[in-house]
Amino acid sequence: MLRKLLKVLAALLALLLWGASPQLSEYPHRGMTPMARVSGPPAISAAARAFDLTPGGGPGKLRVDAFAAFATNDRLYFSRYNRLGMLNRHGYSITPLRDYDVEVSLVDGDALRPLGCRLRGLSPGLKECDLALPDDLPEGDHTLRVALVQRAQARPVVLEMDLPWYRRAWIHVLADTPLVRPGETLQVRALALEAESGRPLAERPGTWTVHDPEGRIRIEEPGRTSALGVHHVAFPLGPDAPEGVWEIRWASGEDVGAVAVEVRRDALPPGTLSLWSDAAWLGPGQGTTVHGVLRSASGAPMPRTPVSLSAEVPGWPPPRDWFQELETDDAGHFTAALSPLPDDLDAPRTLTLSAVATGLGVPIEGSHPLNLSPTPIVAEGRTVLGAALAPGLPNLAYVTVRTPDGRPLADTEVRIRSRWDAVEAPVVARTDADGVAAARLSPRGAVTLSPPPMPARAPPPAPPAFALIDARDIMGARPADRDTLDALGTLVEALEPRCGVLAGTETFHVRLQALSGRVDGVDVPDDALGDCLEAALLGRPAPRGVLGMTLQGREPPHVRLNVHVVEPSRSEDFAFSTVGSRARLAETCLGDEPPPQPLVLAYAARDGRLRILGAEGEAGWPACVRATLEGVPLDGPGWGVVTLTPQAPPPATPPTDATDATRTGFEYLVEAPDGAAAVLRFDEGKPAPLRVEPSEVLLDPGQPFEVRLLRGPDGVLPDTLSFDGTTRNLKGTTAALTAPDQP
Repeated sequence: MLRKLLKVLAALLALLLWGASPQLSEYPHRGMTPMARVSGPPAISAAARAFDLTPGGGPGKLRVDAFAAFATNDRLYFSRYNRLGMLNRHGYSITPLRDYDVEVSLVDGDALRPLGCRLRGLSPGLKECDLALPDDLPEGDHTLRVALVQRAQARPVVLEMDLPWYRRAWIHVLADTPLVRPGETLQVRALALEAESGRPLAERPGTWTVHDPEGRIRIEEPGRTSALGVHHVAFPLGPDAPEGVWEIRWASGEDVGAVAVEVRRDALPPGTLSLWSDAAWLGPGQGTTVHGVLRSASGAPMPRTPVSLSAEVPGWPPPRDWFQELETDDAGHFTAALSPLPDDLDAPRTLTLSAVATGLGVPIEGSHPLNLSPTPIVAEGRTVLGAALAPGLPNLAYVTVRTPDGRPLADTEVRIRSRWDAVEAPVVARTDADGVAAARLSPRGAVTLSPPPMPARAPPPAPPAFALIDARDIMGARPADRDTLDALGTLVEALEPRCGVLAGTETFHVRLQALSGRVDGVDVPDDALGDCLEAALLGRPAPRGVLGMTLQGREPPHVRLNVHVVEPSRSEDFAFSTVGSRARLAETCLGDEPPPQPLVLAYAARDGRLRILGAEGEAGWPACVRATLEGVPLDGPGWGVVTLTPQAPPPATPPTDATDATRTGFEYLVEAPDGAAAVLRFDEGKPAPLRVEPSEVLLDPGQPFEVRLLRGPDGVLPDTLSFDGTTRNLKGTTAALTAPDQP
């Protein structure tokens, strides 16, 4: 009886302890896991944690928490921790381990590198020590081994923890090409630089990962940088690699660099087109010869290929004869003579010559820049206000003088004088090795600067309405050969007179069937353009077979027709698709001038054809408009009214340059000893309230110099100046300083 009473009292005591003690689950850092019920010596468990461990950065701390579990047969199971120990529901008594020591080492492959650790107690079972890592520890992912030694245990309790050691770094990843095809090999390099100093990080470990367009990791490969901080790797792509944007990453510690590469099966350009000119720059009255060479991807010349040469100058219309149609010779070369530069060029500008080789399935393009200048020298100026001067004040301006092709006018005495103010005294300065001269300009007042009128010149020839982008032999399942491309190019040129105004700007496909040597079947878009192409192609000579063409439309300026169809018996969308789209065919017979008024036609469907019943406003319209619409196929019965409203093409606007707008400013002439002169322009600016001006801009160690504080019209001089890099506060508005001995 007494024994049962004692058990009841013990159970009540356990319930009291249940509410007064924290749960074991609140101490996950102890690393305790449920253990099977066994009998025998105590089981030792421990957990360790390291703080602030940095090679060469002073000692950190290592903290160890250890405890012992003893087997028990007591049926009163406690699941709460207390200072004296614990009886858990698995039948173990757990108590802090007081008498133990640790052996700390770094794992280096199969060897261990001991580290000193003298423990000191913090609480029962919890101890810590000061721990220093070796100064020569290389960067990477290391393992710290902590062996807990206790006299009651024959074997130590071994703990291992990850110890990553990386300095902060900037990771740059570069690929040899932004575009690669499946089956090719991609060359990638990673550069690791220390974040603080920018020095290359040698022997820096990292991991490459290649992610496909869906984000899946296709390749994972470790690597280590060289002595220059660079790691190079080649990734071969399989022939079935999915198309899209792939991402290649190189991760080192917490620092990651990445580069995106597009994988695409599109065919690369079949060749290269190079351009160059005899002259480095052109002045008024000077012409030059432009040379070009067209080669295939293998380097072989491409003879007898048409080439279109065009010219573009921002803000100035180039002469029309600079636009030429050429053809390569047997060696793939071509030349073009540019007429002399007109005298109406107002400022130095850059001419961009562009050449396009067509009729090859894929256009091949090339370009060449050429400088144009109205004067033999070019001058540019900068001040503390940018490209501006403050009137009524002395302005220190740095003027760069060079030839139009970029060569500096070095060690030359130049004279700078106002172009519109005869009272302002000229300034004489000498340029340095880079063609820069320092001059103090004191303009009195700004003048109005107006650009000259834009030269009137004939517009350049319009490009063809249709361009052959690609062609294939459908029966042979291969790209079209050169003879077929030439024949199709002639066929496409014949489409422009009749269908050019309907070209639009879209890319579309045309399928030809010419089994007898003439086009006897076509597959074209189902619209007005398709109807025109079908009528223009049927019966024309063409290479035998079934061919596919991809055409790019370039809509020329022309009189357009806005079509409005009202047909009560059908929906508006259906009426426009059957009548309105065909009404655009009338644009092919309109001239350059639009008719004076809209044309209203009443129609009805008879025998599957459109028949015009009456017209209003037909005066001034060509007779071909009615003839074009009469007889257009019209499905089903119906009648309605179609209104054709002419719209004139937009007028050709001359090129403009926003920088040449009328403004106030200053103009100077920069004159060289040989009589060459250049115009130097500045805007009107306002000085800052305060600015600092040093007497020298380039110093040698120990060289004295002056710093002046300049006040603008609205500025107030302070009483004290403070200079970064010195330990003195200097009084006044002028201070004499000396450069430090070390830069």
